[in-house]
Amino acid sequence: MVDFSSFELKSEVERKFKIHKNKDSTSFKISFNDTPKFEELKKNCVLVKEGDKFSKFIDKTKESVEEAGHLYPYLSIKGRRSECTIILENGENSKGVLYQNLTIENPLSKKKKNFEPVVEVEDETFFGLFDLLKEKAAQTFLELEIPFILNEESLHLNFIRDCNSFEGLRRVILKELVKIRGYRHFLELDPEYLHQLRVSLRKMRTYLKVFGNVFGLKRSQSLSLSAFSFCVDLGSVRDLDVFIDHLTNFLDEIKVEDRKLFLDYFNKKRSYQFEVTCRAIASKKFEYFIKRVENFVRERKNLNQFAKMNFAENLKASLAVLKKVIKERVQKFKRTNSPFTLHRIRILFKRYRYIYEIVEESKSKRQKKKKESLLKIQDSLGFCQDMRVAENLLKEFLSECEDKNMIFFCGELMQLITLKREKEVKCFLRLYKNF
Repeated sequence: MVDFSSFELKSEVERKFKIHKNKDSTSFKISFNDTPKFEELKKNCVLVKEGDKFSKFIDKTKESVEEAGHLYPYLSIKGRRSECTIILENGENSKGVLYQNLTIENPLSKKKKNFEPVVEVEDETFFGLFDLLKEKAAQTFLELEIPFILNEESLHLNFIRDCNSFEGLRRVILKELVKIRGYRHFLELDPEYLHQLRVSLRKMRTYLKVFGNVFGLKRSQSLSLSAFSFCVDLGSVRDLDVFIDHLTNFLDEIKVEDRKLFLDYFNKKRSYQFEVTCRAIASKKFEYFIKRVENFVRERKNLNQFAKMNFAENLKASLAVLKKVIKERVQKFKRTNSPFTLHRIRILFKRYRYIYEIVEESKSKRQKKKKESLLKIQDSLGFCQDMRVAENLLKEFLSECEDKNMIFFCGELMQLITLKREKEVKCFLRLYKNF
């Protein structure tokens, strides 16, 4: 049976089928929603809302809508729909729904586009409207600055093992650029989106630093420095978000009942830093950075010797180099116990993981185990860094605080944080043995 959902009405459908449309049509508006609570939400499911009512399922996750937490609309589709009958050349027919006068809008970026009519066939083997749009509107999603890549192959962003290094890196950088362009509109919704924007910028920096010779060292370094400046702004807010979460638990541990002064101070600091960061991301400087990246990864005919190298082999060689450097730094840390060296190890592990994620396609138990091991090491190093940041923030608080009780509690907090950091360092060294 022919899959009607693979055709657009104005092209192949009109040539191959006859569509009998009912005279009656109704207007509709559907919104698609995201929540930071679910990882990989866009790959596995979609939260659909029509009018004021959500659908009662989240496909493939087996989670209820009520458990989804805060829901944020990132895509709306409106138009008119009518029931129709689709008649094949052999006389067979199928019932369907014809969607016309379609407008697709991203309510966050305020961008919208008109879209060609589509047909949804009432058969369980066929895609629904959203899947149909995933197949046909991938480019439209990019233009609307939606940060979720729903169809890598149609956008030529999928990983190809046998391509050259320039083409492979061009694709992974463009994937992060899609997220960067989209997530900048999500900043005020939830702290997790700010984190996702920062992660994409850090991944881009990793690719530019590790594979700078593929694109040209000078231009790569220049772009990397620009990305770093925005990472600093985002990092200041993220550090405060993480610290405030930890602080609540720490105050419980040392049994501080009057915590208002603590929390007010850091929440106020966070609000100010967040405002500064939002201005930076909304600035012409950030827009110019995005355009520079777009120009940077345009297809080229003349490639240098590094750009012509096999991409998969280049990735493998880079992982080997990073692993060697990590081992050297860990040995140095064991001798010196330097917090700075531990911080450098954390950065190296991030680079290793980001590159590993490009090639990690195998579903084997060994591959999954290695990925889990890397995540545990990264979490452990991240907690050590969180404690280091917490110490610095508390010192800053102490320099401005005149309340004797608060100064006393700060001393207790510093001791608690130091103990937790030392304990986590031992945990990291244990986890490292499996690397």
